Parts: sequence; C-alpha cells; structure tokens
Amino acid sequence: LLRGLEKAGATWVARQHCASGGIAARLSHLRQVWGERSVAADEQCRRLREAKEEQDYARGVADAAEWLKSVEQALLVTDLGRDLTSARNLQKKHTQLAADYAAHQVILQALDKTSHKLIDAGNFRATEIATTQRENNTRYQALAAPIAKHTKALDDSVNLQQFYRMAAEERERMREQQPIADARDLARDLGGALSQVASHAKFMIEVNAREPLVQAVEQYGTQLRSQNHYASADIQREQAEVRGAYTKLVDASKARQRQLDDSVRAEQLLVDIRDAEGTIAEKAMLASNTEYGSHEDITKTLTAKHTVLHSDVTSHATIVSSLVARATGLEREGHFAAEQVSAAAKQLDADQMELQQTSAHRQAMLTERLQLHELRREVNDSQAWLSERCIQ
Repeated sequence: LLRGLEKAGATWVARQHCASGGIAARLSHLRQVWGERSVAADEQCRRLREAKEEQDYARGVADAAEWLKSVEQALLVTDLGRDLTSARNLQKKHTQLAADYAAHQVILQALDKTSHKLIDAGNFRATEIATTQRENNTRYQALAAPIAKHTKALDDSVNLQQFYRMAAEERERMREQQPIADARDLARDLGGALSQVASHAKFMIEVNAREPLVQAVEQYGTQLRSQNHYASADIQREQAEVRGAYTKLVDASKARQRQLDDSVRAEQLLVDIRDAEGTIAEKAMLASNTEYGSHEDITKTLTAKHTVLHSDVTSHATIVSSLVARATGLEREGHFAAEQVSAAAKQLDADQMELQQTSAHRQAMLTERLQLHELRREVNDSQAWLSERCIQ
C-alpha cells in the first residue's frame, strides 16, 4: 500500500501537479511514520518472542524441578523386595527411572543453553534464572550417585532373592525325599527284600543327582559373598542349611541302604536254612526207614543205597555248619534279625544232628542184619556140608 502511494505521489510530482509540494511532504511524513511503526513492530515481535521463550523456559524449569523432586522422593524408598518377583519389579521400575535420568540430561542441557541466552540478552530476571539453573544442575548431578547405589542394591536384591529361591527349591525337594530315606519298613520275604533294595537303588541315584544342584546353590552363594553382598551372613547361613539338609538326606539314605542290605542277608540266610531243612526232611524220611531186608541180597542193596545216603548226610553237615556260622556272624554284628535267624539256625543244627543219628542208626541196623544173613548163610552151608558127609 505504501509503495502504491509513493508511486502515485511520484507521478503527480513529476507532472508538476499544483499540489506537488504538499504531496511530497505528505509522502515524506508517511515514510517516516511507517519507519517508526516498523521499528516499533519489530521491537514488539522481539519482545513477544523473548516473552514466549522465557515462558517456555520457565515452564521447562518448573517441569525439571518437579521431575527432580519426584526422583529424589523415589530414591528415598528403601524397599528392595520381599521375594524374587517383587525384587525384579522394583529393578525394572528403577531401570526405567535410570533411563529417564539419562534422557533428562538433554533437557537440562537445553535449559542451560536457553538460560545463557536469556542472561546474555540482559533479561531482567537474569540473576534468578542463573540461580535456578545452577540449583537444578546441582540437584541433577547429585542424583547420579544415589541412582547408581540403588541400582547396585536392587541388583544385589534380585541376586539374593534368586539365591533364596534356588535354596528353597532344593530344601523343598529334599524335604519330600527325606521320609523315603527315613523309612524303616522291611519286607518279610527275600523277594520283597530284593525289590526294596532295587527300589532304593533308584532312589539313591536321585539323591546323588542332587549333589550338583546343591553345589550350584553353594557356588552361587559364594559368588555373591565374594562380591561383598550386603546379606553375606544370611547367604552363608543358608548355604550351611542347604548342605546340612543334603548331608542328612545322604546319611539317612546310606543307613537305609545298609538296613535293606542287611534285610536281604537275613532273608537269604533264612531261605537257605529253609532249603537245608527241606533237604534234612527228605533224607530223614529215608534214614528212618525200618525195612532192613528179609534176605541177604535185599539187605546188601539197602545197605549200598544207605551208604550213599549217609555220605550225603555227612556232606550236608558241612552246609549246615556254614549256615550256623553265618547266623552266628549276624548275631555278633548285632543284626536286627539276629534272634530270628539264630533260632532257625539252632533248630537246623539240631535237626542235622538228629538226622545224622538216625542215619547212623539205620546204617548200624543194616550192618547187623547183613551180618545175621551172612551167619545164617554160613550155618546153612555148614549144615548142608555135614549132611553130605553123613550120607556118604
């Protein structure tokens, strides 16, 4: 618009219009006023920009101060978690806080730049701006150490709770296995005893397999203690409890294994004694036979058979002596089944002695009968010979 007026005015002046002098003066005055208004407008724009910039800065400083306050309050919380889940949640939350702290460095730097710009521009609040910015920077820098300290504390807490969980799981499994190791029930026959031994052998494999897991708990705890963990004393105590529980389980399992092995020994010996008793019963039936033969040939046959039987009876005495010796050994060891086994062994020994006596008696009777038959035969032969002589 101004250029259009200047152009039109210049045209009238060039044509030497009767009012050329007034037109020129009015145009000059208009240009002066426009210049003054332009300068004033530029100044107003500058001041508005500065005002907005100062408002944005003030808002940024207020936000930063509020954020600093929230972080400072968050760091006052001393809760490190009661279990692994809560400790991990707190760790995750703190990790986000630490990341937010790092991200706010850019924001603080931008506020620094703005504050210097405002101060250099001679802002009327320059002193207050400088003081506020310095305080915020100091508070920001002061958060680094507590954040790092809390990061380590939460890391240690998570590691501690992980250790506690590992230890608790191992103790729980060992508590479940302990009643099996403490069992005292015993089978009443050899088959049952052997079955118990086989079952316990599988159980012992499971118990022995716990050793690496217990060692893993111990090693993890030792690693934490080597890092000067704040709960080193509790960790050491927990390690001792886990190792103690495992030692108790192993000792009880070994004691149970010895008991079951002793049960098998006793049941095996009782089976062997019963087998020996069966053999004695079979031979006793033969040895107690009162048939000695009605003539010499039958008696000789019976004697030959009994000689074999008597040899078997004598050989069987060696087996019985071995069984009695085994029973005596159990008695000397204080074996829990010593009384039962000893009673069976004593009865077996008595039955063997009775068998030997019965066999010896039959052998003597057969010998006497054979001698009688031989005597009769010789008498008959002598009589026949005398009869032949008398006839002659």
